[in-house]
Amino acid sequence: QNESASKSIGAYLVANNSSAVSVGFVNELINAGLSQMNQHGITIESQGIINDFINVTLNGDNNANSNPALSIQPSSLSFNFVNTGPNWQESAVRGIYFQIAVISPQGIAFTHILDNPQAILFGCPRNLFVGNTNISADMAASASAQAVGVSMSETARKYGNKPVSDLIVRLYFESRLRHNYSLFLPGGRVNIHPTAYSVIPTPYISN
Repeated sequence: QNESASKSIGAYLVANNSSAVSVGFVNELINAGLSQMNQHGITIESQGIINDFINVTLNGDNNANSNPALSIQPSSLSFNFVNTGPNWQESAVRGIYFQIAVISPQGIAFTHILDNPQAILFGCPRNLFVGNTNISADMAASASAQAVGVSMSETARKYGNKPVSDLIVRLYFESRLRHNYSLFLPGGRVNIHPTAYSVIPTPYISN
């Protein structure tokens, strides 16, 4: 069924002159979505992640603000992907920041701040061997921004109204970022605490 679906979607993309015409890459999309649903069930969160994944793959940043849950969308300008290996590219981003505040008639009830001055290292393939699909630096930057934004949104939904420590919020965000990144960019990896950088870190920018 997956193969049949991927061929149908691939034919549709070709007919509509989409940039993502590789049937192999469509397979990556389908498999990533199935993996998400197998692990977490068919939830609103799963559907949102899959929608974001497909949107950024087909449209880049054009639909960055289509999901109302992403109230502060990280900008793809935060990421500067540089080739660091035969089939590998990396970008380091410093100062990733967001704040969660719950406002009531009595004022701010709870607030959590995640401020990471150390640069986080993002890496992904330059080419997907399945389907021989290239991932350009711009596409990697757009997908990375979406993965960070979705992880922020998930963290806000989970801990926005809970009086927990900022450390718990940080650890949850980091775990979701690692998980989501491999969905947005198959084969991609996130190093939260790198000991060295092969690229020059760039500052975090949000829209």
